[in-house]
Parts: sequence; structure tokens; C-alpha cells
Amino acid sequence: MDDPGTIQRWIEGKHTSTHAYVPGSWVERWNRDQSTRLDDYDLAWDGTTHTLDALNAFLRLAPLHAHGQEWTEEERKLTGEYNGVSAYDNPQAALNYGQGAPGKLYAVFEGEPLFVLVPEAAEGAYAVRVIRQVLPLMTEGQFIEWMAQRQVAS
Repeated sequence: MDDPGTIQRWIEGKHTSTHAYVPGSWVERWNRDQSTRLDDYDLAWDGTTHTLDALNAFLRLAPLHAHGQEWTEEERKLTGEYNGVSAYDNPQAALNYGQGAPGKLYAVFEGEPLFVLVPEAAEGAYAVRVIRQVLPLMTEGQFIEWMAQRQVAS
């Protein structure tokens, strides 16, 4: 958890993630007639259900871009927010992914897998629906200590 706003969204119980992309169906619709009606855009695309915040960001940013123009990474992160969080099915994979990133926090929770994330993300990476948080958010050091305690208890 280190993208701007991710930690605050988690604390507020808004379990969302974001990837840097613009949903293709939204771009197609915008290119057709520049509709600004929310009802003209489907939040579900490519196996993902995007947030209303992502769609609102798209509608705010789309008029600023010429057809085919590249969007910045920050803009793509705003439009790529989806319901569910990116997670790993084992703590070591989560640690390997985030190790060394300043400000990253780790969450231990029960969840329901929604879909497998792209293979490039790593083995055991899923988008999940959070059922309940098991432990408070942890720093990298706290997470490593928790993992060590689990190994001793096993």
C-alpha cells in the first residue's frame, strides 16, 4: 500500500486498488461522441469493476487529451482505480513485492479472490474483495517480525 491515497482509502474501508491504465471501453465511447453522461460508461471492463471515482476522473481528464495522446502515469492511476485490492496469497510474496519501498504498509486480511492478476505481477497475485482486516496495518519491519512469529508457531 503506497500509492497516494491508498492507505487513507483502506482506513476508510474503501478497499480499492489502482493500476496505471485507462479503460479501453471508456476511450472508445469518448472517441465516438465525447459523452459526459455517467450512464453511457460501464464500470465493468476487462474483468474489473472500476470505481465511480475512476470514471469521474476519466470524464474530467478526457477533454484535455487529443485522440491517441498519451496520458500521464498519474492520470492513468486515477482512471485505473477498481473495486478490490491487489494481494498475494502468501506473506513472503507480499514482502518480496514491497520490500524496500519507503512508506509501504502491509495489511493482513481475509479476502475472496476476484481474479488472477497478470502473470507479470508474480505468482499468487490476485485482485480480492476484503472480507475483514485481521491485523492493524504494519510497517515492513513489523510485517517481517509477524512473519517470523508465524514460522516459530508452526
